[in-house]
Amino acid sequence: MCAAYRVDKPVHVDHDHKTGVVRGLLCFLCNQALGNVRDEPARLHGLIDYLRRAATRLLDIRFETYEPCDCHVFEIDEAALHRAA
Repeated sequence: MCAAYRVDKPVHVDHDHKTGVVRGLLCFLCNQALGNVRDEPARLHGLIDYLRRAATRLLDIRFETYEPCDCHVFEIDEAALHRAA
């Protein structure tokens, strides 16, 4: 069981990159997440806070697909963005 998420199968030996000390066994996603935030707790806390804030508000952001490139374009309601901040 993943030492962080406690659900998925662990497939990575997590270690401190500065000391080499093994911290535990992690699933792929948890190991990748730690690498992406460079093991910085403040960045992880910031992301958690961001997700909690985003869950409590509704931004008027729409995704539209245009032909022929099939690329996504953001249409952002600036007023809603400022109210959410």
